[in-house]
Amino acid sequence: MSKLDDVLEIEPEIKMEIVPQPETTSGEISIIDNNTDIDKDYELARKTFQTLIDKGLKAVQELSDIARNTEKPFSYEVLSHTIKTMTDTTMEFYNIQKTTKQIKLMDKMNTSGTTKIDKAVFIGSTADLLREIKKK
Repeated sequence: MSKLDDVLEIEPEIKMEIVPQPETTSGEISIIDNNTDIDKDYELARKTFQTLIDKGLKAVQELSDIARNTEKPFSYEVLSHTIKTMTDTTMEFYNIQKTTKQIKLMDKMNTSGTTKIDKAVFIGSTADLLREIKKK
């Protein structure tokens, strides 16, 4: 217990837990399947953005009514700022979907095992190229 805990007469509530890591032998790489994490994160982000967009649409409607009734420039300024924020939120929602699809596509390409190379370009001097050709 620390001095502050003694003065306040409280017990510390911090509990530390050591989680053992799986052991790997040297030269062996452990592969963790992140697809479930990606799916969970995507679903959480999707629900959050949908909630934000729904609330934002209601707020835009209410601000529109307020601006129309008060006819003050500040009300219209707040309304336009809210519309801009809603547009940005919608674009971020779309970008999350797009990024998730790209990640899944890259994972699928990396696990397929075969790579097709249409054109290969050697970067180096001609002497380096001749040395590489002679090796084969």
